[in-house]
Amino acid sequence: MYVAASDPFDSAATIHIILYSRFEVALTITDEKGRPVFTFNKILEAGLTVVVWDITDYGKLRLPNGVYFCRLIVDGKEKTVEMHLQR
Repeated sequence: MYVAASDPFDSAATIHIILYSRFEVALTITDEKGRPVFTFNKILEAGLTVVVWDITDYGKLRLPNGVYFCRLIVDGKEKTVEMHLQR
């Protein structure tokens, strides 16, 4: 499993997920206080998947500049990357 996110980002965040086998993934983006602002749960095939987050709170409110955390859980393993929104 591999996850990377555009950092810093301004109008959208691009998240790259690479899997070596077919798995169910749970991706959650949280703000600095740990509140979830975006989730992506899906069964993905092996290879590269690109997820684009439009920097809104579940498609409603545009979020402010700051630090966000992208957490990916695959097959019981977790990886978290820090992202910085700067407009």
